[in-house]
Amino acid sequence: MSEAPAPPSESPIAQTTTTLARALAAAGILVGLAGFAGSFFENVALFKIHFGLWGMSASAAGGVLICGLTLFAEGFRNRVSVQRLAAIGGWALLAIAVFMATLHVVAATGGASPWVAGRPSGHPEGAAAPESLSSAACLAFLGLSLVTRRRAVFSEISGAAALMISSLSLLAALYGLDDPAAAPAVRSLALTGALALVMLSAATLLAHPGQGWGAVLISSGAGGASARRQLAFLPLPLIGGWVLLAASQAGLLRIEAAMALLVVLAIAPMVILVLRDGRSINALDDERASKAAVQFELQTSLEQRLRDQAAELAAASDERAKAEEELYRTHHMEAVGQLTGGIAHEFNNLLMAVSGNLQLMLRRLEDDSPARKYAVNALTAVDRGAKLTAQLLAFSRTQKLETRPVELDKALSHARDLVGNALGPSIEVRMALGAAGSWAMLDPTQLELAILNLALNAREAMPTGGTLTIGSEVVRRRLDGAAEPVNLLAVSVTDTGRGMTPAVAQRATEPFFTTKERGKGTGLGLAQVYGFVRQSGGDLTIRSAPGDGSTIELLFQPAAADESRGAATVAEASRAKAAGKSRRSMILVIDDDVDVRAVIADALRGAGYEVTEAEDGPSGLAALANIAPAAAIIDFVMPGMDGAEVGRRARVLHPNLPLIFVSGYFDTAALDAVPGATVLHKPVNLDGLQRAVSSVLA
Repeated sequence: MSEAPAPPSESPIAQTTTTLARALAAAGILVGLAGFAGSFFENVALFKIHFGLWGMSASAAGGVLICGLTLFAEGFRNRVSVQRLAAIGGWALLAIAVFMATLHVVAATGGASPWVAGRPSGHPEGAAAPESLSSAACLAFLGLSLVTRRRAVFSEISGAAALMISSLSLLAALYGLDDPAAAPAVRSLALTGALALVMLSAATLLAHPGQGWGAVLISSGAGGASARRQLAFLPLPLIGGWVLLAASQAGLLRIEAAMALLVVLAIAPMVILVLRDGRSINALDDERASKAAVQFELQTSLEQRLRDQAAELAAASDERAKAEEELYRTHHMEAVGQLTGGIAHEFNNLLMAVSGNLQLMLRRLEDDSPARKYAVNALTAVDRGAKLTAQLLAFSRTQKLETRPVELDKALSHARDLVGNALGPSIEVRMALGAAGSWAMLDPTQLELAILNLALNAREAMPTGGTLTIGSEVVRRRLDGAAEPVNLLAVSVTDTGRGMTPAVAQRATEPFFTTKERGKGTGLGLAQVYGFVRQSGGDLTIRSAPGDGSTIELLFQPAAADESRGAATVAEASRAKAAGKSRRSMILVIDDDVDVRAVIADALRGAGYEVTEAEDGPSGLAALANIAPAAAIIDFVMPGMDGAEVGRRARVLHPNLPLIFVSGYFDTAALDAVPGATVLHKPVNLDGLQRAVSSVLA
């Protein structure tokens, strides 16, 4: 036979179980050998315990011997082929069982005499029992158990059936059920055969401790320990019952007392085991509940910690996203400021020269002059270039706003004509002003530019025409970072165009973001408006949906009542003083660009002022040492000495000298060091320049 692989290492309990199975098989072999030898040598003593009991037949002895040898050999399963051996032994047992059952049936039907029925056993007549159905059934079940080793469930059931039949026969023999009135199947089973079959049935169940009931017995868990304890008490009622029966037959006990004691012997161990197991189960339940409580507490604590950490991570992620967004905006502004700052001054000087000369030309041209149309077209182009430059310069980090109290509805009314001319006849402009008498803190020039930008964006959204509504109202809102809502002045620009998707509305204020085709939009218009509103201390909101138009709302801080009244009073006083001021005042113009300086000087002379020109800062300061002008107009960016330094030195020579700075560069924070100065951005409208001069002279 081929050698089977060695089994894995077994636990001490498994090894003990295997040893017990082999010992039981060995005992069965001895009983089978004795019975078989008795039959062969016709020695009754070898197959009968005493002459009052039946002896074991030769066929039963042969079956016991074969079963014992097979089970004993299974203990060496690392050396032999277990399945092949079990199959051979099992089929042999099934054959013997069929043979024994056939002889029993023949004898029971009268087909043969008792001597013939018993003769195949090899015993003398009257010494051996007829072939027993109990023996045949036990051997058949043992054979099935061996044949079905590959299917543990069937093998185990067959072994258990053999154990039940042999145990019943053993108890019958022990308790003296050998009289003629006993059941034939029980009466004819020899005591030696019953004992051998009990041992072999137990060996069959214990031969493979790693599976089935054997696995329960060798288990290290609570179930295995409980099973071993209960099996240890199993012999007690068996032995006790036999002793009590013998005592009652000897007249020492009445049968009633013996039965009562037998019941006590059967129940007492069961009660003890039940209570012990109950206590063990309660202890296990308590331990399990304690562990479950600890585990639940740990799980709850862990889940709470995870939720807290998730919330912290979400908050940190939101803060980081906001910081990154602000940093992104800041970088764009800085990049645009650095990119445009260097060329802004020269570009605006060119625009200033072109715009100023065009304005002077228009003043001298007749209304019906053919050249007037071309001059107006050129001036319109200059205005477009100035607006584009203003959009780019709006992202300078230190943009200076001329913030002052402004009557909101009045400023919006002035912007209506500008918006109407920019939109054309296909778009109707409506006013819905509801903030009469309310003053806002803002730069009026930047407000007009913001309204114009929003109107131009609305025109792009209404290519076939529509309605643009400019509104104002007093609202109560809470700005970012504010604890409570406050009163604010809202300016709204509403169109009936195609509207925006939520994704577009979310990014609409980003610099350079545009939905227009390449080359048809800078993506700076709405971003400039957002920067202006935020720098003014307000906020911008967008309400839009595809197909439902858009509403852009600008929120501004209201001016205090005393500031509003003061602004109105100062404006009236300035106009009155300007009307009475001498038109022959001396104005000093300091600018390094010859064309710009000439345009400003010609415009002022045309308005009736005397003008002294200087080409740079040192020249202007030298002139101030000899003259006392009524005001000084100074370019901000000049080589060698900037306008802020010139202004500070001019104030040393003339402390009350009104100063007007003209700059094509929005980064004019340095002018904050010169208090009371007026700042005009190039290209300057000549009428606006004259109004500024009149204002500072008032």
